[in-house]
Amino acid sequence: MSNLRILLATVLALSLALVPAFVSAQSTSPHGFYGKARIDGVAASANTKVAATVDGMEVASANTDATGDYILMIVETVAGQLTGKTIKFTIGTFSATQSAQFTAFNNERKDLNANSGPAAAATATVAPTTGPGNVVVVSGSRFSAGSPVTLTVPGGPAATTNVVTVAPNGSFSAVAVLPSSAAGAYVITAADNAGRTATTTYTIGAGASGAAGAQGAVGPAGTAGPAGIAGVAGAAGKAGADGKAGAIGAAGPAGQDAASGLAVIALVVAIVAAVIALASVFIMRKPKNA
Repeated sequence: MSNLRILLATVLALSLALVPAFVSAQSTSPHGFYGKARIDGVAASANTKVAATVDGMEVASANTDATGDYILMIVETVAGQLTGKTIKFTIGTFSATQSAQFTAFNNERKDLNANSGPAAAATATVAPTTGPGNVVVVSGSRFSAGSPVTLTVPGGPAATTNVVTVAPNGSFSAVAVLPSSAAGAYVITAADNAGRTATTTYTIGAGASGAAGAQGAVGPAGTAGPAGIAGVAGAAGKAGADGKAGAIGAAGPAGQDAASGLAVIALVVAIVAAVIALASVFIMRKPKNA
């Protein structure tokens, strides 16, 4: 902001501080605004008109300086006339995406941005797009500058680790914690106070497989299985070695005594002798001429 604009802002602030002391019977209640005016995200050229309207009526206007800065003051002519009403802004012939509410004796910075054509849709992205955890970074563009952003998923809001406010160029970035860490796809919706929204999807998946664990101890032996079926009979073996001599057999029956044997022999001899004697007698009686 130029030195001139800084001086004007100082004068405006002093004026706002002094007005209550010099209020007349026709009370005047100012609300001042200052900041950067942009068209399509680019600082407005010098002497571009910035106007404020309430209920369609222009209530204040000012021209930008060479850097696109503006300062304007809205004054109530009747106390309470504008209190709580919505103030809309234009930059040149284009409507700014920002708005405000009139508050008496207030001075605030309000950076304004207007689109020269149909407003491009807001976009949102998430990084990473998939992973095992529920903490992600959500970024967006083409949102309303200066507006707070809320992030939600089905089932509840996504908590953010920082206050999310859209930058003058319409972008934001926030670290978000999803309300669940269960596996699945989560549609994250980003929305600002001007009604601009965008969605992006993050998928919680299973983590990578861990390394193989150490080999376990040997388990106890199992129970014995059932006996197998009998195998085929093998070939005959070689003849065994001769066995040892058997034990001495029992004694035979006693033989006849010697006397009985001699008597028989004597009888046989006697018979033989008789036969020989008969044969001799027969031979001796045979005629010689025969």
